Amino acid sequence: MSPKCPNGHEGGSSLKCSICGSAVSYVESLSDLLSFPIPSPDFGKLAVLSVGVPRLGVSSDYLGEIVRGSVTKPDLERLTLETGSGSNWYEMYKRHSVGTARWLRLVAFEESKYKVIIADTTDPVSALAVASLSRSDTTVLLAIGADKTSTPVEQNTSHVTLTLALEKGFEVVVFPQRVVKEAMFVSPGGNFASGIEAFSFTLEKLLAHFDDLMETLQSDRGIGILLHSASTISPGSTQLYGSVANAVGAQAYQLPSEIGFTEVKTFHSLVWCEKILQTDFEKNLSEFRQNKFPSAIGSENKFFSTEGGTSFELFTLFGTDKPGILRVSLEGYEAVAKQAPALQVGSIS
Repeated sequence: MSPKCPNGHEGGSSLKCSICGSAVSYVESLSDLLSFPIPSPDFGKLAVLSVGVPRLGVSSDYLGEIVRGSVTKPDLERLTLETGSGSNWYEMYKRHSVGTARWLRLVAFEESKYKVIIADTTDPVSALAVASLSRSDTTVLLAIGADKTSTPVEQNTSHVTLTLALEKGFEVVVFPQRVVKEAMFVSPGGNFASGIEAFSFTLEKLLAHFDDLMETLQSDRGIGILLHSASTISPGSTQLYGSVANAVGAQAYQLPSEIGFTEVKTFHSLVWCEKILQTDFEKNLSEFRQNKFPSAIGSENKFFSTEGGTSFELFTLFGTDKPGILRVSLEGYEAVAKQAPALQVGSIS
């Protein structure tokens, strides 16, 4: 469409109409030009960002990572940050906050409908990454959290990262560091993995059912629950645990002792098993919730059929409305912040 003269003739790029000789009005044509629809690009449904952990092999519309190491030219999938020896999260923030925020805008990470950050919150880069993102109720932080085995500096870093995420309205799911270190996984092909590598397989399976996970988290958000501690048995079997009841009960040992059973307000499990085991799981999960978590006001189990015989995988979310998970790292956070006042949450503006 081009500007027109008063008689409605299109005038191209000239000042006078070639048909009637009238002056072409560019100003009056602006309203017609503004009526064109504004392009609305589709940035996809799910974007996944790994921070301080191996990048996962998951299906998503965007998959990227922020790592520390020898600096290379940033690309659309990886941002590498150089760190000096002894760098803490505050030094990382001061040095890289502008560049990190610019890179996240470049890759349009926050434009996807849902965003997932998978982070080792004891890594200084985790606080930088969370601080660089906007407030959102469609962002999930799957966090490896500090525990009693972590150093005070790691506890300080983890505490800051988790607190920032909650202040920004993120859904936060915390896996204690000890649970990740002790993770083991055997693939159907017989390959063995342990530690963070094994834990990555658990997360990949979980994100393969992201809609079910997000539905559960959003349901809890509706009653004011944003913070969850997570337990996982992957893989398990009735031969290994003796019974489904024993496997379900073992989850209590993965819950940090700083979280009181009465603080757990929601209890949700995702179970991968043969249909023949489903009834047994439903019964034992219900009894476990009633006996251990009498204050839980919300509970739902989701089952996914497999062909693993007596093998199964169990993932449970314990939702709390009190920051019991943050108490795990509070002692270390306060000790470090007292010695170095800059290492407080309030230092990030």
